[in-house]
Formats: sequence, structure tokens, C-alpha cells
Amino acid sequence: MQIEGGSDRRQSGDFAVPPLVSVIMPNYRGAPFLQAAIRSVLAQTYRQIELIVVDDNSQDGSAEILRHEAALDARLKPITLGKNLGPAAARNVALDASSGTWIAVVDSDDLVHPSRIERLLAAADAMNADMIADDLVPFGTPTAAGRTVLGSRADSLPQITAVDLLLSDMGFSGTTSLGYLKPLIRRDCLANLRYDEVLTIGEDFDLCLRLLLGGAVYRLIPDPSYLYRRHSESISHRLSVDALDRRMSAMDRIGKDRVIDRETRHALDRRLRLLGQACRYERLVGQIKGRRAFAALAALVKSPRLALHLLDSLMDRRRRAAHLARSVPETETRPILLVGAGMPAPPDLPATTLRLDVPPPPGLDGGAIDRYLACSLATEHSKGVLELHVVGAAGERALGYLPDPETSRIVHYDDTGHRMPDG
Repeated sequence: MQIEGGSDRRQSGDFAVPPLVSVIMPNYRGAPFLQAAIRSVLAQTYRQIELIVVDDNSQDGSAEILRHEAALDARLKPITLGKNLGPAAARNVALDASSGTWIAVVDSDDLVHPSRIERLLAAADAMNADMIADDLVPFGTPTAAGRTVLGSRADSLPQITAVDLLLSDMGFSGTTSLGYLKPLIRRDCLANLRYDEVLTIGEDFDLCLRLLLGGAVYRLIPDPSYLYRRHSESISHRLSVDALDRRMSAMDRIGKDRVIDRETRHALDRRLRLLGQACRYERLVGQIKGRRAFAALAALVKSPRLALHLLDSLMDRRRRAAHLARSVPETETRPILLVGAGMPAPPDLPATTLRLDVPPPPGLDGGAIDRYLACSLATEHSKGVLELHVVGAAGERALGYLPDPETSRIVHYDDTGHRMPDG
């Protein structure tokens, strides 16, 4: 890893010592995905890392997985809590135990590309950033795959301001919140700031907002190097009146504790209003599910706009159901070829092989190439079992975007197209 002129490099004799990156990973009942998450972090091309996993009293076998993985790599430092403290508190325990110059957060059901930290560090150095994030690729369900969080914004939003963050998180606005991103944060910038332990969701957004209001420089690169798993247990998808009330209270405290410019104040007030609207909507849904007809009718009379949101929700549910009906997982293994541009395909591949050229067809370059590969592999993965034929260094790099590689059959070839031994 070469970082030219990096201010974070410490001098040791005639050699520059690369900065330590502390990766913190909170875990609660994440046993089915924990091992894969740990190994994706420890497989980074940038080796100067420590991985601090805080198990929040899971009682699902996570502690045993941590002990096993820690015995294989001393860079993994597991912490097991005696009682459940919640996601924000678990993050804070990990932060307090960390010693890196940079801090990264990876959730225990997600994956990262092998070169992610190396890319982020180099970009942070070049862009003089206090915080640096890449694009995020959802996977795991047919409705999640095929797009990224930044989407068309990936190449047009090199820096995030507090206003950008607030306006992206407007509930019914139709945009994907920038709060989903997982930035690498300079410890000097973070200082003694910690997660708000009152929050049960949105704790990452809240911390990022406070950092930005404190003057942090937050940069973006278009690389889709963080793979975000969507599944039925993902707590970030579940809203409740209590969780929304906590977010509103935290947002209100932020507004009262700081002197904020007019544009940021306007965005903050708008987000507070929309959070209140979302809270009223969740109460309405609870009344409908509880068959409290009079209470639901009273809520609709008081806030007629809720009827539109209810209709939108029902239509969205129908669209998702229709999409899922069309996306029944295939039972047969589907072959996919990852091969560098201009390189011949290995012989005797099945006629049904999908070829994903690296780089892909003309018209894509830079980050668009990686988004094409990441989204294509996430989409194909959501359809069923894959058989990957990987040719050369370019194909191996593209393989880093594959969700759950342990569930796929992978065949490796060298640059000349000759098959390499298994394992």
C-alpha cells in the first residue's frame, strides 16, 4: 500500500509505518453471517488492521464463532458483553477498545471488497478527508439487488455536507439516505465523540451528522466496495413509534445544542417534520393492525396526507410481491464468466454461460465499471446458486464483489486460460 505524502504515516527509521485501521463490528444474533463478515475484513489487501467484534449478548453461537476465528488471526479482538446494551452502546465499547488512526464500521451481516480499506485510505490521503466513504451495494433479496445506494449520485457528489445528509434522509422523499454509507473516520476528528446510546436505529446517521456539524470534511469515492446484506432480520428496515420518537428527540437535541446556519436549520426542521409524519403513519398502521377503527379514522381526519402514504405503501407492497413472484430462485447452478477484456474464454464452458467482461461493454469507465460488476453479481446471486469461472487478475478482482462466495462454485484460470488446481 503506497500513500504518497500521507500525513498519517509515522516515521520509523528510514521507513514509513502505515497507519493502523480499527474496524469495529457490533454483533447481535448474527451467527449465520458472522464468520463471512469477519473473514471478508481480515482478507483485506491492507494488512495493518485490527478487527474488534463486540457481541451484544447474542446467545446464538456467535461467541463460539468469535473464539474460533480469533484463534486463526490475532488481529481479531473479540469482546463479549454480559448483557444486551443495544447497537449504539456496542459500537461505543468497540470504539473505546480501539487504537487505530482510522476507524471503520462493518456490520456483522455485511461483506467488504478485499481492496476496500486500501482504496479508502489512498483516497482520504489524496482528498485530505476526515471521513471517506464508498458506494454501498445491497444484496440478499431480488428487490434489493441491481442498484447501489449512491446510484447516479456516485460520480456527482464528491463531498457530503450536513445539508446533503439531512436532505437525503427525508422518509417519504424517495431518495436513499446517505446515512447508510459506512465511512472511514479519522480518529483525530472523532476525538471523544461517541454514538448516542438512546438510539436503536439511525445511530450511524446521527454520529455522521454531529461530525459534519463539527466541521469534518466528508468525501466520497464511487467504488461500490461495501456489500450490504438485506434480509428479514435487518433491524435498519424496521421502524417503530418508539424508535422514531428517539430519533426525533436526538435530532431536536442536535438542533438546540449548536449554532447552525440558516440552510442547515431549514433542512433540520424539515427532517424533524417528516420524522413526525413517519411517526404518525406508524401509529396509524398499528391502529389498523390492532383493528382500532375509530382511532385510525380520527388519525386520518387529523392528517389526511396519511391516506396517501398508506396507499403508496400498499402499492409498493404489491409491486414487491409481483417482483418476487417473477424472481423465483432457480434450482440449477448458473455459470458466469469473469474475464479480462480481450482475453479468450476457457474452452468447454456451458452454452448458457453469462459473460461479464472486465471491463464490461463500451460506454462504462471508472466507478461505473465496478458498479456494473457489483450490481450484476448481486442480481445473479439473488436468483440462485452460481458457478463462477474466473480468468486472470481482472477476474479475481471482480470476484471481490460476489456476495457469499462460499455458497458459489468458483473455478480459477490463469491469464492464459488454463485451469488452476482447486483450492
